Amino acid sequence: MLRADRDRICAELRSTNEKQGEMRLERIIDGVSHFCCLGIICKLYIPEQRNYDVRYETVRYDTFSSTLPPELAAKFGDRFGFMDFNMPAWRYAGHNVSLSYDLTQLNDNAGLTFSQIADMLEYFFEVED
Repeated sequence: MLRADRDRICAELRSTNEKQGEMRLERIIDGVSHFCCLGIICKLYIPEQRNYDVRYETVRYDTFSSTLPPELAAKFGDRFGFMDFNMPAWRYAGHNVSLSYDLTQLNDNAGLTFSQIADMLEYFFEVED
């Protein structure tokens, strides 16, 4: 990932007023969008590919609702749609974080806020200039 992309994503995660959700890139609950951190990335980079799926009250980017679409996965060097990064085991924000914890895990299972996820990206994610 390029440093400029990481910095753009971190700035958006810290400044967004979007509701944080889990399990889907973006889900509509009672008329309000709730985003996973990966959904914030999609909204930032490919807003023109946002498609509402009325049946599931879910938003798809391209045709994907729970992982990064291939074009973003490729852009960030991730072949599975999740943004894996390696880090030593440590304790962060009251949560045990272990080796190869990905952003989806931090958002959905560890319950970190968008701002805390941005902190993790800045500290652990390898970037190129």
